[in-house]
Amino acid sequence: MKVRILTDNGRAIVTAPYHPSFPPAAKARGGRWSSQLRAWVFDLRDEKDIRVVLHRIFGTDGTTCAALVTVQHRLTATEAYRAELWLFGRLVAKRPGRDAEVRLGEKVVIAEGEFPPSAESAKYPQLGTTNVVLEVRDVPCTLVPAGDPNTWIVSP
Repeated sequence: MKVRILTDNGRAIVTAPYHPSFPPAAKARGGRWSSQLRAWVFDLRDEKDIRVVLHRIFGTDGTTCAALVTVQHRLTATEAYRAELWLFGRLVAKRPGRDAEVRLGEKVVIAEGEFPPSAESAKYPQLGTTNVVLEVRDVPCTLVPAGDPNTWIVSP
């Protein structure tokens, strides 16, 4: 996962992979997207706050690296009704259409179970099952929720 902050002329320039939680958090802190730089640009005075946001979403701000672990996660009923599942700072699974196969994110495999061939309606596709355990590899240990019965670390 490539997260990086560069400073230049009183600006903090942040590059990070897409995550749906980051743009609203960036905008709330005065950030603006630069298509030319393909990065978010902030006032340098907001760098400390942005580092906190990056740690919360991605588990790193690019300067520190948490230990990476492999995690298994059993889909919950709420997650089964979604078309996309975002966990541990990345897209883990997505069904782009009702009759489309579920696409797994990078470094994600099915540890147990299987997804149904289709789920819900054409307008509102869903992952469609709670009978799946996904194995997500190279997760920063700081992003693994303590005490969650649906998520557990299987290897350091």
